[in-house]
Amino acid sequence: QAPEVCRSLILVNTLHYFPKWLESSIFFHIRKARALFLTPEQQKVMAAKTCLYSWREENLQEFYKLYKPDKKGYLLAMKACLEVDHRDILPYIKIPTLIIGSQYDAITPVGIQIMMHEMIPNSELVIFKKSGHISKFEAANEFNSTVRHFIDKHKLHNKAV
Repeated sequence: QAPEVCRSLILVNTLHYFPKWLESSIFFHIRKARALFLTPEQQKVMAAKTCLYSWREENLQEFYKLYKPDKKGYLLAMKACLEVDHRDILPYIKIPTLIIGSQYDAITPVGIQIMMHEMIPNSELVIFKKSGHISKFEAANEFNSTVRHFIDKHKLHNKAV
């Protein structure tokens, strides 16, 4: 939307389109009910079980320390997702673009990242195995290495303002 101010994109476990029919689906209503009626502790457990691939105790404990449920923020984010439709602009992206997805992402399934990759010319696609929605948490070393490689490959560090 503003190519003159953007040198590159890194799209991580995200979406480019949210079908309108999902708003009236059970999926949307269950997510909304969880945000409204679960306690913060219940929300943490539900988020961990939804977002993480590995439910090892150490992963769960680290996630619980980092995740701070925010009902209002979550509901606003869900509402914003309903308005996402960038299908028409993706083919016009001409800057270096890295798309990262996760094999076991239950929030934004890997197929969404594959579709974005197919729509953005010359984009790069990396799918992390044995990782859920929060790949930068579950595959931190590989994630950081991938981002560093992308930045180095496109010499983006020299272009920082």
